[in-house]
Amino acid sequence: VLISTQIIEQSLDLDFDLLISDLAPLDLLLQRAGRLHRHRRARPANLAIPMLWIVETELANETPDFAVNRFVYDAHILLRTWLKLKEIGKIEIPGDIEQLVEAVYDEENKPVNLGCEIEDYWHKTCTEYLQGLAKEESEAENRWIKRPGYSGHLGKIFADNLAEDAPEAHKSLQAVTRLTEPTVTIICLWAKGVKIYLDEQFTRQIDLSKKPSLETTKELLKCSVGVSNKGVVFKFWAEEVPLGWRNSALLRNHRVVLFDENRNCEKFSYTFRLDENLGLQITKKEN
Repeated sequence: VLISTQIIEQSLDLDFDLLISDLAPLDLLLQRAGRLHRHRRARPANLAIPMLWIVETELANETPDFAVNRFVYDAHILLRTWLKLKEIGKIEIPGDIEQLVEAVYDEENKPVNLGCEIEDYWHKTCTEYLQGLAKEESEAENRWIKRPGYSGHLGKIFADNLAEDAPEAHKSLQAVTRLTEPTVTIICLWAKGVKIYLDEQFTRQIDLSKKPSLETTKELLKCSVGVSNKGVVFKFWAEEVPLGWRNSALLRNHRVVLFDENRNCEKFSYTFRLDENLGLQITKKEN
């Protein structure tokens, strides 16, 4: 049994007998279905046919409640997918792929007889979806390099001077290649008294005020982890980068979390804990 995020839906040659998925945009569900029965081999008798189960969406009155899924995918695309799945009896791959994807993403393709509540939810989510698209198009206009035939002033090839890998810079000035939620990369180190260590055994002391060697930098990066918890991301950005890291191209945008001998750190009214099985856990402290 493999429990995973959506990372397994693309570019991995994995083979499953049965796949259970939360609701996702229809094109991604079809992509996930491509992980089923990829290889010719003996199957259990009750799984001889490739099978994709989709976790049922709960309803709030008549309107689907997409719960945490709406923080991962656009609510309007989830609604279109949910309605389409209710409408169709079966899916044949690859023959049905094109028309199903078009049905979900074609803005002119609106189902009829939705009912009052779902009709209202459709219009609400559609408005938000189109506003999001317009915002992304505006972002692209500001960020892209002008076309080869651009005849304007050379200084306008870029709309703005963009900061490379600088999460604390204003979003409009970041040299991003895709639109994502804000994140920060932290380095997990160990502290005993006023001394800081690279290792949990407290044998390799490190001075954060001095620029580390390349070998030490590599070891520090092995202790790094990306954090997207909105409760702490902006607080980390507000912190100063260690003095010795500020002129390091590899460390200049990293922050530090210092753990004690119990693998805990109290910071920003949160508890940070390193777990051998679950990795970094971030929990808001009770008031």
